[in-house]
Amino acid sequence: IDVKGRPNNDDATDLIMHMLNDVWHARYFGLVDDYYSYNVQIHGCGGQELIGTRHLKTFLTEFYGGLCNTDFKVEHTQTTASNAGDNEHFVHVRWSITATHGQSHMYGDGTGAPLYIMGISQYRIVNGRICEEWIVYDEVAVWKQIHLHNIRNNPTVLDQKDAE
Repeated sequence: IDVKGRPNNDDATDLIMHMLNDVWHARYFGLVDDYYSYNVQIHGCGGQELIGTRHLKTFLTEFYGGLCNTDFKVEHTQTTASNAGDNEHFVHVRWSITATHGQSHMYGDGTGAPLYIMGISQYRIVNGRICEEWIVYDEVAVWKQIHLHNIRNNPTVLDQKDAE
């Protein structure tokens, strides 16, 4: 996967598309600092609040830690202007990830379950840096895919629950 790096223009959509390629698709988490403000605020699933690029890199490492054969795709983008002026923009992205739950990570021990994760992210960009992000993906669907895979491949899982 080719790393694009920061675009040479002030276009907010280009900035986000390059970041998504470099950080989410190519998984070069060290490039977070090239795109985000050092004190970025991230509003995540389940009320998770992160502040700063260090915490964002930790989240990305944990999120991707047990996923194998990942394919990140941008499905739709939209940019809107801000009432605050020309130096602030909002970019909205619908994305998906296909992967295999291959190793232990934030969703438990690796199961080999094929996963489809659909999500949306909204970015507030000020002076060419992402200073705030809202990210939502269907965590319940991820757990369900892992659980159904376990049931299909290990029918005794149901028998054990019935015995309790």
